[in-house]
Amino acid sequence: METYIFITIIRVVERVQKIQNRKNIALDLIPRIIKAKKKEAEEYLRDENTLAFKQSALYQKKLLECNNVIEIYTSSVVCCRIYRDAD
Repeated sequence: METYIFITIIRVVERVQKIQNRKNIALDLIPRIIKAKKKEAEEYLRDENTLAFKQSALYQKKLLECNNVIEIYTSSVVCCRIYRDAD
């Protein structure tokens, strides 16, 4: 009878150890998952920042081009007025 109780206790302890091992494995995975998600978020933010920087540069370039066109047309209008007033 004592042997049966002893074997039962051993089996219960083994089950508890298996459960504990599974929990430990899960707990070991959590920091890795968090680290991976953090890296993914940082990469996303870096990409978004790069995109915003490039969009800003493109906007500034287009704005400069528009200002140049306005300046050219303004000069042309001034020249036309001078030419018209000379007649």
